[in-house]
Amino acid sequence: DTNHLLVIEDCAAAHGARIADKYVGTWGDLGCYSFDIGKTIRIGESGMVITSNEKYYRKLRAVSVNGLVPYKDNVVVQGFGVNYTPMQLVGAIGKI
Repeated sequence: DTNHLLVIEDCAAAHGARIADKYVGTWGDLGCYSFDIGKTIRIGESGMVITSNEKYYRKLRAVSVNGLVPYKDNVVVQGFGVNYTPMQLVGAIGKI
């Protein structure tokens, strides 16, 4: 991208939608989905971000699990993080 713009798609209610033969959420750098009570897939207060960029994936993964990242046989705190991971049961119910 010559303009160095980050494209974040709001796919909150577009689970499985396509434009031509390409899924919504895969056009930009990041695709964001919502699983809140008023959305297509309802599993509580959670969501999902998809990307094909390894750098973005690693950063988002670390932030979503309290800043923890794998290191050798353990985990270490990489930086700022929050607990954005849903409960396991909620995740299992929402798994497609």
